[in-house]
Amino acid sequence: MKKILQITIFLFSIGVFACDCDPPKITKKYTQSDFVANVTILKIYPNQKNEKGYKADIKINELYKGENLKSIYVYGRSDNGIGSSCDIHIPANTKLIAYAIKNSEGNYGIGMCSGIMYLDYSGYYRKKL
Repeated sequence: MKKILQITIFLFSIGVFACDCDPPKITKKYTQSDFVANVTILKIYPNQKNEKGYKADIKINELYKGENLKSIYVYGRSDNGIGSSCDIHIPANTKLIAYAIKNSEGNYGIGMCSGIMYLDYSGYYRKKL
């Protein structure tokens, strides 16, 4: 019986992985980023088929580094559904400091590991409180 329990626990733990990134210090986030700005998320677009992120239109409140952008790529699901443990969802009207890195496709992306700092989170959980 003990061996069956051990085997069962082992089999269920194979596919369980948490998002693995250490929160970077502010100086490291800034130096590693291609774009840093105080932004407001204006509009989010649905994930395209098999994409690991979604496009979000932004308003730059204050630009600290990089060029003026009209939109960024958010690594996560636009419908706030379950994806990977590193997925994030940023709803419209959220204000944040975005630390974005330019990916191989030329898009500037933010995610759990790139470093974000919410200034005014207008998401689902806040509305419930």
